[in-house]
Amino acid sequence: MVAEIVLYGVFVAFGGLDCAGSRFSGAALTNLATGSARMPDMSGYAPSAARHLQLALAVLVVRPLFGLRRAVGWTQANRRQRWTISLGALCALSIVIGGALAAAGIGKAGPFAPPPPGSANRAQAAAWIAQQVSPGVTVSCDPVMCRQLRENSIPATQLRTLPPSAGNSLGSGLVVSTSALRHQFGTSLASAFAPLVIAGFGSGADRVEVRMTAPDGAAAFTAQLTAEHAFLVSAGAQLLRDQNIQVAPAARAVLLAGGADSRLLATLSVLAAGMPVRLMAFDAPQPGASPAVPRREAEISASSPAGTSAVLAFLRAQQGAYRPASVSVARTAGGRSLVTMRFDAPGLMDAGAS
Repeated sequence: MVAEIVLYGVFVAFGGLDCAGSRFSGAALTNLATGSARMPDMSGYAPSAARHLQLALAVLVVRPLFGLRRAVGWTQANRRQRWTISLGALCALSIVIGGALAAAGIGKAGPFAPPPPGSANRAQAAAWIAQQVSPGVTVSCDPVMCRQLRENSIPATQLRTLPPSAGNSLGSGLVVSTSALRHQFGTSLASAFAPLVIAGFGSGADRVEVRMTAPDGAAAFTAQLTAEHAFLVSAGAQLLRDQNIQVAPAARAVLLAGGADSRLLATLSVLAAGMPVRLMAFDAPQPGASPAVPRREAEISASSPAGTSAVLAFLRAQQGAYRPASVSVARTAGGRSLVTMRFDAPGLMDAGAS
């Protein structure tokens, strides 16, 4: 009976059998080990290769145990001797099974399959697009990148998959430049079809870039970008002359360089016409973006709680292109309320926006 318990316990411990409802009962295993009975009913049971090996080795180990029982006179042995023999058999069985499984390579971790090249960069680009890009902008991408974007909850209606046979027309406001598209379009992708990088992830051949397209050609796009920058410099300088706006030094530098989005400038100008406003900071440049890409996020504060409420009400009442994508409020350590407003990419120059 002790041998039955040992063998059954070993099988349960090694995961070879299911304790509940197993077709291998303790008695059946004992009979199998001693050779005094047929194999129990196996219908519906399909053990793995490792379990086959465990069973075979268990038989090899437990059969000698029964011989040992007869040799030492099991019925005359005291309880301590019986437990010593049983535990010895259990240790032997564990060592034999463990060694055999290790030698056979069963249970070893299989070879690790590395992720496809550039997958981390594609994942970062997809997450950035999902958070930063306007839902009204169409995004062109290769099939793999488009699948990644859909996994980030970007609707298929916002995506334009570019097959290998795609022509020179991207037909979108943005394009995700991957190694596949760069191989497909060559240098024309950056020089002619999509000259401006608004975000980039990684480096080398696996780098992934979010680019703004030039539907009217690179020359017209460059001219428009130059005119836009000149306007932003002028508008920033004008905002600095507004007596109702106090500007922190770091934010002042961004305004003078023409680095603030035109939607931010227009919003700040209208707010300052009705109340005193303090411009605390702009957001950091987007990862991998061209220096020509304006900042789209700003932190502002009002002079009183009532002023903060008025700022929030104004921002949330905006419509169309001048409605911020997100508005939030945070309190500084000094008790000042900061209102953060952010506009979606890429901006008013986008030809793909509806």
